[in-house]
Amino acid sequence: MTISKLAAGAAMLATMTVAPALLAASDTNIKGVESAKMSLSEAVMAAQKEDSGKAIFAKYDTADGAGNYLVTVVTAAGKKDDVKVDPMTGQATKASVSNSGSTSRAGAQTIEQAKLGLTDAIQKAEMNGGKAMRATLDTEKGKTAYKVDLAQGDKSHTVWIDANSGSLLSRSS
Repeated sequence: MTISKLAAGAAMLATMTVAPALLAASDTNIKGVESAKMSLSEAVMAAQKEDSGKAIFAKYDTADGAGNYLVTVVTAAGKKDDVKVDPMTGQATKASVSNSGSTSRAGAQTIEQAKLGLTDAIQKAEMNGGKAMRATLDTEKGKTAYKVDLAQGDKSHTVWIDANSGSLLSRSS
């Protein structure tokens, strides 16, 4: 057997072994969001209250078998903090702090210019069905927008909300 056939076989075996684990993690996040007592928008509000900045990113994440919301908050000066929020109690604690960098300053500037905050974007996205499990400030079709991933039953879908008008830009399964 040649080395290329061995390599191809090893790659296929690795894919078959890793792919179910990746899917399982996604399923775990969907189930975790569905069973959480607080919503992603409530977690964002708790994180912003803890850190006195504006959120540009939030997600539900399962690590070591425990689910938490992780929210990235940026101040006007560009200081970026990650805040963990317990999905059952709403307890918010700073997970990490980073000094201002060009990415943080750009995020702060973009969120300051947006007419719609992350919490409002999540709430508008949830009107399309489902419970938000991840949201981030990004661009879609050349516009500043929020990308929101929603869990609905055992499936998920994504919606894009315009950061200025609050209108739905697109939806995908």
